This record gives sequence, structure tokens and C-alpha cells, in this order.
Amino acid sequence: MRNGSIIISSVMASFLMAFVCQSCMYVPLDGSEDMPDSVAVHFALNWPSGMQETDRPQQMHVAMSRIINTVHYVWQVDAAGNILDAAISGQNGESGGNDTPGDGSDSGTEEESPTSEKTIPNGEYYMMTFNDDPDTYDISDLDAFGNDPAVSMRALRARVQDLPAEEYAGMADFNPAFTYIKESTPLYIDVKQQRIAPTVSPEIAFDIKQLTQKLTFRVKIELEDGVEIGTAEDGVTETIQAEIAGVPRQVELMSALVRDSTCRVLFDMHKTGTEGNADIYQGEIDVLGLFPGSSQTDITGPGILQLTINALSGENQRRFHAGINISKTISSAGLMQQLFDRSGYRAARSSALISVETLLRISNDEILPDEGSQGVEIWFDSEDNNIDVEV
Repeated sequence: MRNGSIIISSVMASFLMAFVCQSCMYVPLDGSEDMPDSVAVHFALNWPSGMQETDRPQQMHVAMSRIINTVHYVWQVDAAGNILDAAISGQNGESGGNDTPGDGSDSGTEEESPTSEKTIPNGEYYMMTFNDDPDTYDISDLDAFGNDPAVSMRALRARVQDLPAEEYAGMADFNPAFTYIKESTPLYIDVKQQRIAPTVSPEIAFDIKQLTQKLTFRVKIELEDGVEIGTAEDGVTETIQAEIAGVPRQVELMSALVRDSTCRVLFDMHKTGTEGNADIYQGEIDVLGLFPGSSQTDITGPGILQLTINALSGENQRRFHAGINISKTISSAGLMQQLFDRSGYRAARSSALISVETLLRISNDEILPDEGSQGVEIWFDSEDNNIDVEV
């Protein structure tokens, strides 16, 4: 009986060993050895309804990562999805620059005529499409992702570049802890997971969404009789310069997460109409998000809107600087949504109007808030108003 048990145990051990060895064998990703190992795919980009063709980026990146037997691809495509250049890749014996497997030694991008499709290995892929503006953004690790399967798609980030110092030289700086960055240009993106196999439709359709926020700021300014907006050099311009603090610099493309609020952006506001005795000034910017400050009365930190106003009265002129804490208004607008695990924030809205209800009055020599502001929205006149000729 004991010998029988030993024989049964030996048989079971042999069976288990055979099962383990068999499970270690390569299994085709499509689940069938009768199917081809690769398939030709093409891309389709579905843009938001109502978006004009002239507003669409001329080029988009497509990044793909096969989940099993990892291989990465990066292409540039036009607004219709046609591939404009060869892929950056070369992992696991796959050459992204060609439609057939290679040794992976050539991982650079080479010029290639536009084509409607590419042949890639079967499998389950993470994939993402997004646009880029090299004059505004630095895209981190894009080449590294294309060439190294160990680089995660989550490493791809768009980082807004610094604003050149000459563009804000001479500005009164009431918020020195915040860095000036360029205004964002619109970013568009889609992320998806899809199985690629001969038995599945070879079309990869991206539904493009806006990643950046378009924010419109509106203020009301009442001028004393004889006072106009402008400079002696330029005349009446009906334009004021504004800056908003609490803007993120960087976004993680795959997750749309932002984690910082330590930058500020300059933009112009123009007269767009009147309301009673007040002039309406309005300006638009694209940003990766906007955060309020923790206090509704501070005049530094995030959530501070600062205005630079050149005032004229005849031949006399003066420059005013005014700042307002609009943290309450930003919070009420619901611009950002915090993740449940508190790991970061996402933009909750693609656009919003930020209206400052307090009326700004420019009198003979000062900026005054509306009497109903109740201290929530605080204006201040800068100390650099040392111009000899006053309004």
C-alpha cells in the first residue's frame, strides 16, 4: 500500500511538473495559433461636436503600450488620424520604424510619407493621443517612453514653460512666491484601452476631449469724469493688464492629474461693454486649472487677481496696481475636483466665467472698492505710484 502511494505521488508530481512547464510556454496574445501575429491598424480622431476644423491642432501624438510582452510606439498623426512619421520604439525585438519585426537597433524617428495604417503585434494596449505646442509645453519622457518598455505612460507630462523675464519686467510684484509661466495653449487628449487582433475591428477611434480650461475673467470699472484708460504714448486703449495666481504648471497626461498651484499667468483684459455707469472689462486665458487660496482676505497667494491700470486725464497720467482676492468666487465655480485618495486634482470644467462683482472705482488719485464688498474682496493701490503728474 505504501509503494502504491509513492507511485501515485510520483505520477501527480510528474503531472504538475508538466502543467507548470506548459504554462510557462509562450501563448499567442490573441488566443489562437491559427491567427496572424500582427495586424494593420488605423486611427480615427473624433473631435468635439461643433469644433471648427481650423481650431483643431494640425498634429497629434499617438502613444501605445502593449500590456503583455511590452512594446511601445509613438507616432505623429494629422487631425484625421493619418500617420505622419515612423514610430519611436524598438523593444522586445520590435522595430517601430518598420511594419515588420526587426532587431530594435534603430529607435530613432525617420521621415516617412503619410499613411493610413500601421502593422503592429496583436495584444491588449493602453493608448493615448494628445497634441503638443513646443513653444508652450515641454513633454517629458516622450522619447524615453518610445525607446524603453520600463518607462510608464504615466511618465508623460506636459509642463508649461517659464514666461520670459522681459515680458513681465517693470511689473509691480505683490505675489513674489509665484512663478510667471506662459499662458497655456489648448490641450486635447483621449486615453483608452483596446484589444488589437485580426478578429477585432482594426480601427482605433479616439474621442478627443479638452484637457485645459478656458477661463473668462470679468471686472467692472467706474471712472471719474475726465478719466480714461490708456497712456500718453498709446492714447486711449481700453485695455488693462491682469495676472491670476494659483495656476498649475504641469499635468500628467494619462490621468489628467495636477498637483501644484504655485504659478501665475499674465493676460490682457479689454473693454467689452457697459453696465450702468461702469465699463465691463473681460479677458480669456487657457490654463491647466486654477486653485483658490485658503483665506478669502489675504492679498498674496493663490486666488489673487492683480490688475495694472494706466489712467489718463488730459495730458496727465498715472499707473495703478490693484489686487483682489477672488478665492470665494473660484471655489464657487467648482473648477477643480480632488481625487478620492487625495493624490491630486483634475479640472472639473472645460470653461468658466469668473465674474468679480465688486465695482472698482478710479477716482482722482486712488482705486476704491465698492461699499458692499464687506472686506471679502480687497483692493489695494501700489506703493510705486510715485508719478509726479497725478490724475
